[in-house]
Amino acid sequence: MKHLTKVASVEIIHPEGRKLTDEQANEIRMLNEPGVYLAQDSKRSYPYDEQLAHVLGFTGIDNQGLMGLEASYNEQLSGDNGALSFFSDAKGRRLNQLSNRYSPPEDGQHLSLTIDAEIQAIVERELDIAEAKYNPDGALAIVMDPNNAEILAMSSRPNFHPANYQSVSPEIYNRNLPVFSTYEPGSTFKIVTLASALEENLIDLDKDTYYDSGHVKVAGARIRCWHSGGHGSQTYLEVVKNSCNPGFVNLGQMLGEERLFTYIREFGFGQKQELIYRVKVRVFYSKKSKLALLSLLLQLSVKAYP
Repeated sequence: MKHLTKVASVEIIHPEGRKLTDEQANEIRMLNEPGVYLAQDSKRSYPYDEQLAHVLGFTGIDNQGLMGLEASYNEQLSGDNGALSFFSDAKGRRLNQLSNRYSPPEDGQHLSLTIDAEIQAIVERELDIAEAKYNPDGALAIVMDPNNAEILAMSSRPNFHPANYQSVSPEIYNRNLPVFSTYEPGSTFKIVTLASALEENLIDLDKDTYYDSGHVKVAGARIRCWHSGGHGSQTYLEVVKNSCNPGFVNLGQMLGEERLFTYIREFGFGQKQELIYRVKVRVFYSKKSKLALLSLLLQLSVKAYP
């Protein structure tokens, strides 16, 4: 009632009078209160509900981007408001002999993503199944086109609905795990060691061989092969196929610290990368030492972003 009884030429009911549902608007119209008017406003729609929530983000009550792509590209998406102005005298009366000034509004730009809606739906479904079955603290999934590195799907759990982000903890909607979390890449990092050795022409995959006895000692550390007793004599192509730990340690020793770390940097590790959120991230690795080299060869001290 305080809004209805307040003495003012114009009283805007904010924020409770904003973003009304159709049902609420109809109820107000039915009251037929004199001096009470409804004005049309815009409201962000989320036709895919919770899908891609962390990537798209959400907007505030004035449709300003608050998180995700909505925030990163808020300026480009917002456009410019139009305006109609007129000249008036000291009492606010319009001066009809002077023309009004009109500035038309300009639509915001369109933003196209590489996301494939069908693949995204599959990822969301599988994450929901995994979350229901295993009740993990978190889960994430990324689908990338290997031909051009375009992201076709990205999602994480726990999830939220962008229209109701206030109902969950900020820790949930502020953390897009595929972008901000780190992990140890494991044996996939052996590709870096292999590519470096091939670039330096240190080995012939088919002709050169390595004997795997089941373990190798480096800097006092005993590194075992996952295969009990080792793989024996094998070509370096077989070293790759078998993901042989001692074999890759040997490749790293052939390269040496300086060359290996140079190639690691050339592959982008340790360098900042600009992502769709315009957030700078980097991949970490430890300082150079024999143990650090050993760890890198076995992917134990490298943390990368998914």
